[in-house]
Amino acid sequence: MVGKYIGQRRIKSLENYNDMAFLVSFDDGTHQLVSKLIIERIVTPKAVTASDLRNARILVIAEVVLQNLNDYNMELGELEQLCQTLKLSVEDSAYRANNILWGVEYKTMMDVDKVLKDKKVTLEEMLKDPNA
Repeated sequence: MVGKYIGQRRIKSLENYNDMAFLVSFDDGTHQLVSKLIIERIVTPKAVTASDLRNARILVIAEVVLQNLNDYNMELGELEQLCQTLKLSVEDSAYRANNILWGVEYKTMMDVDKVLKDKKVTLEEMLKDPNA
């Protein structure tokens, strides 16, 4: 994958970060954690636009979500509530990670997860009402 692209950035090196991710280094000196579940679908031989990269990532995730909805035989009337719950959960996790780091930028769910795990924040703590 070295020499190929993720979006506009050319891959300089790729190393195993953990069971779930690679640490990708780019020619521009930046680094990014990339899920092993998605990397094959977003690495391209030529640079692509940010929109094309986003569309490729979303398509992979949408396929998994749709398969899970089918596997769990989700009722169509519950879809809106599921989407709202997912959105609120992601926003809350990002908010809590930001509070822990206070101003450090994070952009992906793996970034948020790493912050929470590094600080030993449990799922139970995450689900507690912060106003309680």
